[in-house]
Amino acid sequence: MNDNEIKKTSHSKKEWNDGTLDGIILKILKSNNKLRATDIRKALIRHDIQISDKTVTSHIRNLQEFGQTTGLFSIITKRKESDTENNDSDLVTKTHIYYTFKSPLSDGQCKMLFDSFSRIKGISNEHRSDIIKFMACFKNEQAVKSMNHINDFEDDCGANEELVQNIQKIVFALNNSKAIKFYYNDYNEQKKLTPRKDKDGNIRSYIVRPLKITVNLGRYYLVCQHLNHNNISNIRIDRMTSVFINRSNITFPDIPENDLCGLRKHIPEHTYMFSDKVVNADIVIPKSFLNDVIDRFGNSAVIYKYDSQHYKISVKVDETSLIYWALQYSTIAVVIAPESLVIKISEHLQQAVNNYNNILMKDNFTS
Repeated sequence: MNDNEIKKTSHSKKEWNDGTLDGIILKILKSNNKLRATDIRKALIRHDIQISDKTVTSHIRNLQEFGQTTGLFSIITKRKESDTENNDSDLVTKTHIYYTFKSPLSDGQCKMLFDSFSRIKGISNEHRSDIIKFMACFKNEQAVKSMNHINDFEDDCGANEELVQNIQKIVFALNNSKAIKFYYNDYNEQKKLTPRKDKDGNIRSYIVRPLKITVNLGRYYLVCQHLNHNNISNIRIDRMTSVFINRSNITFPDIPENDLCGLRKHIPEHTYMFSDKVVNADIVIPKSFLNDVIDRFGNSAVIYKYDSQHYKISVKVDETSLIYWALQYSTIAVVIAPESLVIKISEHLQQAVNNYNNILMKDNFTS
């Protein structure tokens, strides 16, 4: 590939992936420290690309322009003094311009970004690898190699090959106030996603108005409104397939103004993302358990002194989430209000006792 061919196949400055000339130059810059245009030109020969120093400089400027606001590159100018052939002459100053890759992210920030992404569930390893390669554009090769744990992923059971595309379509629908149509899936015995069906055995389609995307416990959720319903629901995006954007306008029932205004509080109030009514509840915990409560309920938890050894915690949370949380910590935390919730938790605990008594008595398991 020569200079003329480069002009014919020039790429947009936003298309600096590995297959473009800009992408190859970027890779060379990331794998070395302080390179001149001449050094880059020589390195390109190994990629069967022969261009001039001037063309190399032009493409570097293209990359610099793209990275202006993110600090992708820095220029080091080094002045070198040397004698001329005539020893009686004054020293001649030669200026060399060096280019070096400079990440907009610190090593700590990069590690946090990689680690956060590694916690996402429901994504295939192929898509995970592609996204990690893209994120690696913001660090040099040595920094990426030092984080070799990012490639140590187990196969994600039930991974949805459409997850990345689903999120992309939902973002478009959110930005353009469009509804989406999709199939919702459950796992079968082979751990494969299978679409839900209606009472006649036909695959059931869902139509919703997207309101917000969030991540909870490593899963992507869509906060949305179902067609013909005026309440807010939470659904797993990794369980969605065949997502289709409805280009025509669809009328949804009005959601109560308080619910829309409280959308920012929706996630903290639905700790396990159940679509259930929110209740005001009081919980008594030992003082040693305060860290765990704050980890789960955050700033929404109001703390009172109960006695010398306990706190009373007031929280606003959806009922089902609180029931499962209370069952999980039933030997430590006790829900004392509202009474209706205390009764439900008591019934769940009694059912659990019956189940285990049946096992101990070698009887059939019932639930």
